[in-house]
Amino acid sequence: MGYNRWANLFDQYVVVGSKITSYISYQKQDGTNPPMMVGTYLSDDASVPWQDWRGFVEGKKGSWRAMTAMQKAPVKIVSKFSCKKFFNIKDALDNMLRVGAQVGANPAEDAIFVTWGSVTGGTDPTVSVTLNVNIIMDFIVKWSEPKDMARS
Repeated sequence: MGYNRWANLFDQYVVVGSKITSYISYQKQDGTNPPMMVGTYLSDDASVPWQDWRGFVEGKKGSWRAMTAMQKAPVKIVSKFSCKKFFNIKDALDNMLRVGAQVGANPAEDAIFVTWGSVTGGTDPTVSVTLNVNIIMDFIVKWSEPKDMARS
């Protein structure tokens, strides 16, 4: 059953884990590819704290890969989220007010995957590159508070 079907049976949910798989490729308008670093960063808000690849790599909150100028195939990057580790809690269901939510709403605390790319090396930092990103997300959700279903 999909999310919408489960949401019809329960009032509350919490995401206890997730995985993002990004397939990233790129090309400049003139057909050349400068060397790049690309990755996925796990953050507690939508703001990005760094302006280049060094900050993302040193931040150690995600996964990253180097892309060479000769790269033809997309790079695959996988990052994972654990509610227990990210929010430093023992049991997600015991912290529903903080990390869970009513069906149809977002939790009070956020965990956001940010996909990023940055030109590296001696390349001009103002170089414009188009990133092509395909993302697959998997979620592990715990449902609670079953709805009172009418008997037929």
